[in-house]
Amino acid sequence: MNKNLFTSLLSTLLILNIVLISTLFFSLGQKSSSKPIFKAFQNATMQINVVEESSLKPIDNATVCIVEARHYENTNKYGRTGFMSVPIIKTNNYSLSNIPDYGTLTILIYKTGYSDNLTFNFHIMPKTISVGLTIRLRPIINKEDLEPTINGICPDPGFCKNLIKLYKKNF
Repeated sequence: MNKNLFTSLLSTLLILNIVLISTLFFSLGQKSSSKPIFKAFQNATMQINVVEESSLKPIDNATVCIVEARHYENTNKYGRTGFMSVPIIKTNNYSLSNIPDYGTLTILIYKTGYSDNLTFNFHIMPKTISVGLTIRLRPIINKEDLEPTINGICPDPGFCKNLIKLYKKNF
């Protein structure tokens, strides 16, 4: 290879490297234009009632977890949580003309002696107070009752069990 061609190639590579490094350097302080998949844009307030499946008696001291907020609350002697502020999480998986006004939540409820309960896609409107949600827990009587109750569509039973393990606190 002749010396002039080699020098020309080397100069071109050097210029390209300078352009690349300059582009990286000047873009470091800029915000990314990519949008997150989920966006909490507002809050709502909700209260959840927890009752026994067959008798409908309130369940005291059941743990309620709002998964998206990682918020835990225990029910009182009336089976109710306090009023909880929860995030309204919208998804960007819709066209701009079809974005829903509501958000969705995943709710995990558990108590020793009862089957775990996992609710997917609970719809909640921003700036509202939701007090009508009642979840029924099934008492563990036999081996089959050890399986969690899933409300909504669970993509995979293993996924649901792992989600419960991840968010279930053992007190």
